[in-house]
Amino acid sequence: MELNDADPAGTVGEMSDRELWARAVDGGREAFGRIFDRHGKAVYNHAFRRTADWSEAEDLTSTVFFHAWRRRAEIVLDRESALPWLLGIADGLL
Repeated sequence: MELNDADPAGTVGEMSDRELWARAVDGGREAFGRIFDRHGKAVYNHAFRRTADWSEAEDLTSTVFFHAWRRRAEIVLDRESALPWLLGIADGLL
C-alpha cells in the first residue's frame, strides 16, 4: 500500500478536516480522499503498532476508511482533525 505523504494544505487548499468532512458528507470523494491522504499513514502506523503485521495493518486501514465513508453523514467532527476519530475506529476494530 502506498500512502501519499502530502502536507495538509494540498490541492484542496488550506481546508481543515472539518471543512473537508462537510464536503465528503455531500458526496465529495475528492475531499474524503484528501482526508485519507492526510491521515492514512498515521492510521496504518497505529494499526501496525497494535498488530505487528503489515498485511493486517493494511486491511485494518482499509476497513477504517471504509467505515468512515459509510458513516460520514452520521458523524460531526468536533475538532479540526479527523485523526482522533479515525484512530478510535481502528481501536474499536481490534
